[in-house]
Amino acid sequence: MKDLETRIKNKEETVTVVGLGYVGLQVVKMLTKRDIKTYGVDVDEKKIELLNQGKSPMKEYQEIVDEINKYSKNLKLTTDLHEVINDTDIVIISVPTPINDNTKKPNLTYLTQVVDKIGEYLLTNPSKELMVIIESTVPPGTTRKMKEYLVKKCQKEMDNVMWLHCPERIDPGNKNYPIETIPRVVGGTTDKETKLGYDFYSSLLDAEVYPVDSAEIAEMAKVFENTFRDVNIALVNELAMKCDKNGIDFYSVVKAASTKPFGFMPFYPGPGVGGHCIPKDPYYLLSAFKEENKPKIIEMARKINESMPDYVTEKIKEIVKGNRIDKVLILGAAYKKNTSDTRNSPAIEIYKKLLNNVDTIIYDPYVEKFSNKPEFSKFGLWVLTTDHDEIIKEIKNMKDNILGDIIMYDTRNAVKDISNKFKKYVHI
Repeated sequence: MKDLETRIKNKEETVTVVGLGYVGLQVVKMLTKRDIKTYGVDVDEKKIELLNQGKSPMKEYQEIVDEINKYSKNLKLTTDLHEVINDTDIVIISVPTPINDNTKKPNLTYLTQVVDKIGEYLLTNPSKELMVIIESTVPPGTTRKMKEYLVKKCQKEMDNVMWLHCPERIDPGNKNYPIETIPRVVGGTTDKETKLGYDFYSSLLDAEVYPVDSAEIAEMAKVFENTFRDVNIALVNELAMKCDKNGIDFYSVVKAASTKPFGFMPFYPGPGVGGHCIPKDPYYLLSAFKEENKPKIIEMARKINESMPDYVTEKIKEIVKGNRIDKVLILGAAYKKNTSDTRNSPAIEIYKKLLNNVDTIIYDPYVEKFSNKPEFSKFGLWVLTTDHDEIIKEIKNMKDNILGDIIMYDTRNAVKDISNKFKKYVHI
């Protein structure tokens, strides 16, 4: 049998993607489109059933699934990794890596379960050549620790099993950046692994593959990317709150500062930071440092961004009380526009905080649980928390006499261009 290096060179490798969520489905699309034999594994039986029917588990990913279906001759889906691992050369792991709610410590349970499955197979097939690529975001040092964990589990050195970290760079809902056009960083626990990973991703992407000297550098690069965003968002959120008290339109401040052609990058305030990455990755970065050596600015940024739903909730209560409003309509449950992703969504947090104080409904055409459309005109206050194109279009198409009776609290600065049509317009 040809070795893995030769199979990659000849595009003969077989790849198994474990975890078919926002990242994994994009990886499957890229692989099948490149005519690579692919297995997709996910423990969620309903998800596998939907995908086998050609349906996407996430509304906004139907186009991705449609594209996968075009190349489905190269694809098999299953809930059992053991069913396909014998025929696998490369395992790409894209499972969730959350944090524990109370401790804010990394929770690598799903990742460890996959490594356990690989270990169970290798105990009876110890000479199997395999490359394991972790695309899930992890604390720096995790890839090497997983390698050591597998060696301990199998009670033998595993030179035939190679380990690589290639952090995902997926932006759900953003059609301008298909996965194959996004540059990637790759780092292994040895130079040989890095080189093999570089060759593999170079054959898949229409973008730069940037090899680094270790898996730890690749891991740190990923959490730094998102922590950079978190810290800058915290800066604008805090300034927006302070400017609001001083009567300064902070969005106009950002717009003015953005005219500088160098040394400035615009970030915008909002109701809070949601999603799977930004609320979590700073804690993953912090976990790489001892307590006395942790960067203070990161901890402070997290506190500011985690406080934003409280700030917005209090603002809503003030508006309700000051204007004798009976009903509040929250527009948007997803954390990000044009997606159904509600993970760590500030909109849902705000909704829950309001329930005991005022009659509140949340509506989101992308999120099935909240997709029952209410009659907008029955609510005296609209709070725009997610700037879905569909919601913005609906608001702008409403008759002026309806908008004239409404107070709009726009946490995304998304309908400021029609602010004069509302009875009152407020933004962060």
